[in-house]
Amino acid sequence: MTAERVIICTFDAPGFTGGPNTWLRRWYDVVTAHGFEVLTLAFVLEPDRYRLPEDYPLLAALADRGARFETFPYWETVEKKIRWLLSRIEAFRPAVFVPNFTIAGLYAAAWTRPAGLPTVGMLHSDDAYYRALLDVFVAGQPRFRATDVVAVSQYLTETAQARATPETAVHSIPYGVPLPATVSGWTQGPLRLLYAGRLEEEQKRISDVTRALCRAAQLPNVTATIAGDGQARASVESIISREGHGRVQYVGLVDNTHIQALMAEHHVFVLLSDYEGLPIALMEAMATGLVPICTAMRSGIGQLVVDGVTGCIVGDRGEGFVAAVRQLATRPEEWARLSRQARQHIVASGYDSETCLRQWVELLTRRSREATYRGQPLLRHQGRRLGLPAPHPDLEEDQWREPPPLVYYSRVARAKLRAAARRLLPGSQPSALR
Repeated sequence: MTAERVIICTFDAPGFTGGPNTWLRRWYDVVTAHGFEVLTLAFVLEPDRYRLPEDYPLLAALADRGARFETFPYWETVEKKIRWLLSRIEAFRPAVFVPNFTIAGLYAAAWTRPAGLPTVGMLHSDDAYYRALLDVFVAGQPRFRATDVVAVSQYLTETAQARATPETAVHSIPYGVPLPATVSGWTQGPLRLLYAGRLEEEQKRISDVTRALCRAAQLPNVTATIAGDGQARASVESIISREGHGRVQYVGLVDNTHIQALMAEHHVFVLLSDYEGLPIALMEAMATGLVPICTAMRSGIGQLVVDGVTGCIVGDRGEGFVAAVRQLATRPEEWARLSRQARQHIVASGYDSETCLRQWVELLTRRSREATYRGQPLLRHQGRRLGLPAPHPDLEEDQWREPPPLVYYSRVARAKLRAAARRLLPGSQPSALR
């Protein structure tokens, strides 16, 4: 009996960290352990400047596992991406296609679904991008609707269900995290705060979070650590050098395989974002016994953090945050109670990896049994622009479309004229063609 095949799409970039790709590593391990053969198709940023797969965290992890993956430039047009995806599907002949959150992959449902290939999208966060995915691929034109959507939080599930038609099944499957044997403990010494995640201003508000940690670390018996990487790394390091006074350290990017060991050396996990889905780092921290301090967010935070029961909810990144740290630092018994209840909540609510990923295996098994796709050609005699709907204003990548024929052929003609000019007049180029 041959293994059922699955294709999953994702995005990767040098130094990129994020919940979806952390989840995908664990998903891959469990799905393949249950007999599925997986091909990962990754849209990669700046492949000409960095080594593949060494400089790409997810791809490097997959390479270490001996996993099969293929890449395509992220900056290409949506149409070129769709054509590439469909060609890979035809070659691999999967029983299930998981475009995940990739726009081109979700558009490909217009060809995969009629061919009998189940197409499963994902909702990872509560932001304009994922709401736009709902607009286009759940509530949009019927031909582009996915067969299934998996949402990582109850709020996202309810949001998707409110907009879905009977053509799209909505499933609630949290990320799931390992339950480590080594957990955080604290009776003496400094209360150690930890932020672990992407260093980005949008969503994460990392400069404000760094300043908040610097202020909190001026309390007696409190220190702080920041782990991660991202576009705002220079800002984080600058703030720490000016305001950290030796009590806040930046440790760089920590690989997913070591993150819970780092967490076990700390006592409080800090997540003060503007929005999240069901944050995997927060779940990992709670499973390790850290007490979370979070801002109030409407998506998955409420599923995990109940103020005064499994952690602390604060109203701001200023005095409200510092006051919460002060209370924990001066009341070890309060920290111990919240730590115990935070870990127990992950266990009792079924947020462990085994429980959550088993639901994925069950979904893939059901859909693979229903699949009728056998590798037949998916795209025949289509125009260059593929008949896609108008780009959605909240999806930047969706704006990268093939130009109209007149514009396209004008560009081709100009390129050919430049080439001819270079051949006729080496070392020169007519000014009109520059």
